[in-house]
Amino acid sequence: MIKGVRKITVFAPNENGGIDVVAKYGKGKGKGKGRRRRSRMLKVPERNMRKVNEAARAFIDELDTRHERSTRKKKDGWLRDSPKNVMKANRKALKKLQKMRIF
Repeated sequence: MIKGVRKITVFAPNENGGIDVVAKYGKGKGKGKGRRRRSRMLKVPERNMRKVNEAARAFIDELDTRHERSTRKKKDGWLRDSPKNVMKANRKALKKLQKMRIF
């Protein structure tokens, strides 16, 4: 959807001479839609928790990818490459955490 456009509604005439709503796209300004409910004090800690989760997900995905690559490369290659794979996956996860704000 185009930036700044919140909602698109398409109308079509019906057989009674009235107008029907054919399609709706996007969210309206209805109660509870669009805005997450949270207290101001917990806004930054919640964002930090999301960053930690994102970093953990990046670590697991990268480690799994490298493990598979090492397994295909050599016999017992995953065991030989394990320390290097963990360090590289950890580096990728730490890059995600660098964007975290304390206050």
